[in-house]
Amino acid sequence: MADDGGEGWGEPVAGVDKVEILGKASEDGPNAATFAINGEDHTLGNALQYVLNKNPAVDFTGYTVPHPSEMRLHLRIQTKGSITAVDALRDALNTLKGMSDHVRDTFEATVEAHARDNAPGAAKK
Repeated sequence: MADDGGEGWGEPVAGVDKVEILGKASEDGPNAATFAINGEDHTLGNALQYVLNKNPAVDFTGYTVPHPSEMRLHLRIQTKGSITAVDALRDALNTLKGMSDHVRDTFEATVEAHARDNAPGAAKK
């Protein structure tokens, strides 16, 4: 990977917002929006799309990465009207954070248990 002045993949870029709403709010109303998420790619896009599609208040969600050399994700969300697109994104991000925290906690507990059970002098099962 080329030197990028210390700002690596997924790190915030000075002067650039992490999330922007593309287009004019009046075009779609509060129930639909396209978000540009800077510094992210398919890893977050696919996970967000999965979580958003599980939300019964969401009609449609899809994402694209406009160009492979550009770390930017476009995420489209359309809701049924009971929540706004911004609220749907916020809920999905919070759900994804909770899922990630659970995976991390489970992994760390399993590593600790493995280390404890396989330490020198530990009783074999």
